[in-house]
Amino acid sequence: MAKKSWLSMFVEFEEEPKKPAAADSSHMNATDIDALLAETRAMTAASSGDDGPPAFEIPLTHSGDGSPPPPVPSSGPPPPFVEARPFADIYADQGCVPPSPKSVDEVIVFLDGLKTMPDSVQKQALSAMDNADASWTLDDVALDARNKIEALSRANNGLSETLARAVTAAEAEITAQDAIISSANNTINDNIDSLRAQIVDLEVLRDAENIAAETHNATVRSNLQSTVESCGRESARFQAESTRLGHFIKTFGPNAQ
Repeated sequence: MAKKSWLSMFVEFEEEPKKPAAADSSHMNATDIDALLAETRAMTAASSGDDGPPAFEIPLTHSGDGSPPPPVPSSGPPPPFVEARPFADIYADQGCVPPSPKSVDEVIVFLDGLKTMPDSVQKQALSAMDNADASWTLDDVALDARNKIEALSRANNGLSETLARAVTAAEAEITAQDAIISSANNTINDNIDSLRAQIVDLEVLRDAENIAAETHNATVRSNLQSTVESCGRESARFQAESTRLGHFIKTFGPNAQ
């Protein structure tokens, strides 16, 4: 899926399982390949009567002492996305919701107990609640609701940034892994004509690398999809909460009809 599609809509997005170890006994390691090449050189020299080096050399992806290739640098996956965080934590993170003499959430809880009554009765009850306590006014409650809507809006915008980072990291890791397997395939395919007697062993090595790369890329894509789904659900939750708070302002705020 193109990046634009992931970022333009929150469609559906587990912890990345460890990459399975490659098969061992059925694969040729670096030492095996070196020994195989030495044997091929000896056979070539014997048949030609020449003790010189063979006419071809296979560039290997390991050092001459048989040690494995160095690890490919990777920035690693982005930190896991935390879904369904408490709204209080989200408000605190955004820094635009100062303490209020009366929380809109408290008032909405109070009104929820009266939701079976007409709006006029709810307004009367809310007015009586306001008049009974001089430490706050409906303006304070409405301001608290507006501040929280603003915080949710900012947090929702942040989901797009989170998703963009996840997409970028996933694409970079997939590209790096594709480059590794492409290089390995080119190395093997460039020399396969000169090593037909060993083609089965070399293809086993190539297939193992292909399987490992495909498994790795599938895991990265799965994690990316999980992040997309999480962002979508969190966005819907933010929007639902904004709607709930907006209903209070529209129905019970200073300018309510």
